[in-house]
Amino acid sequence: MEQERVYPLGSIRRISGQLRFDGQVNARGKLTAITYQLPAERTSNEAFTLAREALQKQGAELLFWCQARDCGESSLWANEVFGNAKLFGADEQQAYLLLRLAAPQDNSLVALYSITRGNRRAYLHVEQFDASAPLGTCYPLRPPCCASSRTPASWTCRNSPSPSPPGSTCCPAG
Repeated sequence: MEQERVYPLGSIRRISGQLRFDGQVNARGKLTAITYQLPAERTSNEAFTLAREALQKQGAELLFWCQARDCGESSLWANEVFGNAKLFGADEQQAYLLLRLAAPQDNSLVALYSITRGNRRAYLHVEQFDASAPLGTCYPLRPPCCASSRTPASWTCRNSPSPSPPGSTCCPAG
């Protein structure tokens, strides 16, 4: 069944009763979602990293990535973005990313959200969204070198061409 989906491209917060984030991807299409409760010997961070690395090895493009408090409140991610109360936990124990799959699946997005709850249960939520129309061009505003900088990894993206090619500038040496 086709549905409309909004994926945040920035920290999420509630202002005057409305959800706010720096950017977003809006699309219509087919959603497939699954939430994994991880075994006690696995951490949410470990599962998140393994999934991210596997997708990037297949050529997926990272559109946005945040961790811990840089993502905003976990209650908003759990209840407002993903509609799954099991995903509520400590803000410091969350991570989110949005990737665009490589061609020929480049009209598909994958969202990963990991959390460790107060009861120490760890979850990895995975969504694949197959858009029914072309997604257009999305350029990261911060190049990949930023993920290794001393500041937390936060990436944004926009659906319009940038004046300079993506990756033409890099984060300051740190």
